[in-house]
Amino acid sequence: MGVFSRVDWLPEGQNFWLFVALHRFHPLSISRDPGHVAWVLAQQICLRGCQALKFLVAARWLGPEAFALVAVAMTVLLVAEALSDTGLGPAMVQRDAPLTPQELGAVWSLQWVRGLCLAMVLWLARDPLAALFSLPQAAELIGLVACIPLVRNAVHPGYVLLQRERAFRSVSLVESSGALVDLTVTCGALKLGAGPVALVWGTLSSDLWRLLAGAWLARQPWQPNLQWHRIVALGQFGLWVWATSALAVLLNQFDKVVVARWLGGVEFGLYQTAARLAQLVVTDLPSAASQHAFANLSRAFHAHGVPGAQPLFWRYFGWTALAAGVLATLLAAAAGPLLNFVLGPAWLAAVPALQMQCLAMWVGALMAMAVAQVRAIGRPGWVVQAVLIQAVTLGALAWPAIQWRGGAGMAAAAAMAGALGLAFLMWRLQACQQGAKV
Repeated sequence: MGVFSRVDWLPEGQNFWLFVALHRFHPLSISRDPGHVAWVLAQQICLRGCQALKFLVAARWLGPEAFALVAVAMTVLLVAEALSDTGLGPAMVQRDAPLTPQELGAVWSLQWVRGLCLAMVLWLARDPLAALFSLPQAAELIGLVACIPLVRNAVHPGYVLLQRERAFRSVSLVESSGALVDLTVTCGALKLGAGPVALVWGTLSSDLWRLLAGAWLARQPWQPNLQWHRIVALGQFGLWVWATSALAVLLNQFDKVVVARWLGGVEFGLYQTAARLAQLVVTDLPSAASQHAFANLSRAFHAHGVPGAQPLFWRYFGWTALAAGVLATLLAAAAGPLLNFVLGPAWLAAVPALQMQCLAMWVGALMAMAVAQVRAIGRPGWVVQAVLIQAVTLGALAWPAIQWRGGAGMAAAAAMAGALGLAFLMWRLQACQQGAKV
């Protein structure tokens, strides 16, 4: 989602997982304090809950084959957004000084032009993109999702400043209500027989709501302009973020393209569903924690340098490893009964892939926290190197993994590639802490 991705904050020095587990929320203090962390936690619970419910309802209603069409359209959108990501969002968070109205206007215009270009490319290339996945019937959905970048990239830049200024209550209400709009529209359209199109309508409705609400809430002065030279400094940091996003999304979607082309549409639907379910249970909350950690680690780095940020990072990393590990173990153990109960017998073939995806997503949660620290200390280039290591590893393992165990083998290859990328980042961070030349 580029610069307007959801970025949340926690009070400096708070350990996310420990805070969630032990903090007592006083209703009166929460209602009076728009920056109380309870608003952030409520937002995450609502977002993840609505996304999970939408996913489960759609998967059960549509079945593996029809659900694969939606997966193709959303995968194409995700890849297109990542390949064109300006990287300005993390750059704005990492920067010490606030943006001027002219800089905000330049950021908005660059994002809007990006959205327009994305929409045109997706619309014109919908047929060859669908053929890439060996699912030509997905072309109609790809043409429809072309509308989404136009809306997402037109969000008022002041909405980003609401997040930066810790206006948690306003952001939480917008994001939570947007998730409810998405869920309501999707379920209603499915009930009316819209089929796979229902999920695209839900996503588009949610983005439209965020656009309107963001424009109403944003009070920051901004001056739309095309003077992009004003944000060159942001772009220099953002260039590394773009490179990371582009490589990461190609890496993360490579396995899906391989499964779709080599194993067929039904297997792709099973594999994508297993990956999505594992992500919802194992990775989503740790990923939200990594966003909080990025803000706090950046502040600690600016105040005390690497020695000041490193101890805080290890606390984040340890609690993430524990929490995500417990979730991954529970999901892998209950994979069969859970799929049968929630999605129905048609999805039981996804059990092996789901169990292996739990391991891959646990590694991914740890990787997200390591990336937060690397970016916080101003070393985004290391992330690019780590993703390249993952890409080379996954490319080498793809064919033998597919031949070994199909979708489950592909998930195992992804887990191994992620582990190597994580090991590289941890080695870099340890060397940086010890004062070695990095």
